[in-house]
Amino acid sequence: ATKSKQQYFGGVAIRYLSEKNLGFIAELNYSQQGWDQDFSGVPEYESFSHSHQLTYLEMPLLTHIYFGRKVRVIINLGPKLGYLISEKEEMNESLANYLSSGNMSKNFVTHQYYRDAEKKIDYGIMAGLGLEFRTGIGNFSLEGRYVFGLGDIYNNSKADYFPRSANRVISAKLTYYVKMF
Repeated sequence: ATKSKQQYFGGVAIRYLSEKNLGFIAELNYSQQGWDQDFSGVPEYESFSHSHQLTYLEMPLLTHIYFGRKVRVIINLGPKLGYLISEKEEMNESLANYLSSGNMSKNFVTHQYYRDAEKKIDYGIMAGLGLEFRTGIGNFSLEGRYVFGLGDIYNNSKADYFPRSANRVISAKLTYYVKMF
């Protein structure tokens, strides 16, 4: 089993409010994503540790919907495109020794080890819900986001091992907007 890693996310955003209650947001973000493999519950594997981190430059283009005056409810929806700029895989010595021994159980899946991402472009649909607080020094928004990945990390033809390997990310985002003009 795998579980998502809590990692760094940050960037810059430009927002244009074109109509009452409607606007657009373009962002350029640095986003780390990835997973930790969970070996708990299987006594002979509990000493193993494995994680994989993917770092992307990504650009969401979002429709921004808002309601309210001083405190606004915000909804952001739209596509995002990312490019993989680096990745890092880590495993402990116990797992590395087990993999190199050749004496693995037939049920032990090994396709995810020592395997770099095969696709550099990542794309998906992003949705966010939150609150914006309008103050005299700028606007602050606090938003929860979900990204449903449409692109896969690994090849997924019938001959490949993984039928699906898309990123799915849940995040919290705090943004400070300054009115430029």
